Amino acid sequence: MEKNYSVNRKKDGSVLFEVNGALYARIEDVPDESDRAVLSTMLSDPAARDFGGVSGAGTGPSALAGDTARTRTIFLLAFGSIAIIMLLVAAISSYDAFTRSGIEERAPGIVVKTVEEIDEDTVYSYPVVAFTDSGGRNHTVKIPEGSSPPAWSAGDEVTVLYDPANPEDARTDTFTGALLLWLVPFVTGFVGTGFLLAVFVIFRVIPAETRTE
Repeated sequence: MEKNYSVNRKKDGSVLFEVNGALYARIEDVPDESDRAVLSTMLSDPAARDFGGVSGAGTGPSALAGDTARTRTIFLLAFGSIAIIMLLVAAISSYDAFTRSGIEERAPGIVVKTVEEIDEDTVYSYPVVAFTDSGGRNHTVKIPEGSSPPAWSAGDEVTVLYDPANPEDARTDTFTGALLLWLVPFVTGFVGTGFLLAVFVIFRVIPAETRTE
C-alpha cells in the first residue's frame, strides 16, 4: 500500500510530520523506522527547505492548502479581469446608447424593398427604407434589423430614428430597433455581472489559506 508523507513547516519555525494523515510533532515519534527514513530525507531535501514543506505524494494538508490557494487566486484574477472588462464595455456602450438616443430625430419613412441575406442556412430579410431628414435631404438606407420570416414588405410605412450628423446610420422606432441599440450594453452588463458574482462566490466559499496550528 502506497503511503503519503508530508513535512510541514509552521510559521513559528517548528515542523509537523505526517504519514497517511497521522501527525507527529517530532520525527522520533514516528513508529515505523522506514517512515522516519523517508521523512528525514524529505526534511533534509533542499527543495523542502526552500518551499517550507514537501509532500511525498502531493496529498498532504500543506500541499492541498497551497493548491487550493493557488486555484483561488487564479480564478479570482481571471474572473475579476473579465468582469472589469465586460462592465467597462457595458458602461461605455450604455453611455453611447444614451447619447445617441438623446440626439436622434424622427422621420416618416417607407420600405422601398427588402434585401435577403443567408447566415448559417437561415435567410434573413432586411428592410431598405427611404426617408427625408429635417434638412430636406432624401436618404435610402438599409436598416440592419434582419428578421426571419420577413417582418417588412415593400410599401410598409415606418418611423425612422436617425442621427442628424450621420443619417445613414438609422434604425426603426420599434422594439427591434431599440434592441439593436441596447444589445451590446445588455449582453456585456449581464456577462460582467455574472463574472462579478462568481468572484464573490469564490471569495466567500474557497478559503484564502489553511493554517496549521
